[in-house]
Amino acid sequence: MQHVITRTPAGSYCLTNQGIKFVVNDESGQPGASLVLHGEDPRPDGNYDPEELASGLKEEMEHTDNPAIAAKIAKDHLDEDKEYYQKLKKAGL
Repeated sequence: MQHVITRTPAGSYCLTNQGIKFVVNDESGQPGASLVLHGEDPRPDGNYDPEELASGLKEEMEHTDNPAIAAKIAKDHLDEDKEYYQKLKKAGL
């Protein structure tokens, strides 16, 4: 059984009985390969703008009650665009 936590342009995070799974979209945007995520995120918080990361954590906590998952999702978005959450706010989303 899998429950979608949130979607990103690259794929979807799902909660499964094995843990958090990231399902990568293929070139046509359809679900493709998957990766089960375990343990700590190796990306240091210091690699990200503190205000952007804080905004990201707040935003992603709407999708999960697990701060570690929210941080992973926020960092993925910020890896794609370092101003991701500023742009969301400006767009009113």
